[in-house]
Amino acid sequence: MINSALVTGGNSFIGIHLVNELIRRNVNIVVYVRSIKTIPDEWIGKVKVIEGDIIDNNSLLNLGDKFDVVFHLAAYVHKTPKSDDEKKYVFAVNVE
Repeated sequence: MINSALVTGGNSFIGIHLVNELIRRNVNIVVYVRSIKTIPDEWIGKVKVIEGDIIDNNSLLNLGDKFDVVFHLAAYVHKTPKSDDEKKYVFAVNVE
């Protein structure tokens, strides 16, 4: 049984459906997202939302290890990277 979960990329297409199901199952949820602006209103008071960048290792370490399960759904898929910096960022988010 899952009592607590961390969901990275919780405001993605799959993440939203997963978080809604975890809410339905009364799981304590922490959602780690790049921007809190896209969090569904119905999550207010039901999940803890932390804003941060998935490639910021210190922020990730500060989340701790108190979760029964981690669902890693964070990805960078919005567009084709054009600059070298953007290519490095896409690689860091999706691969490292």
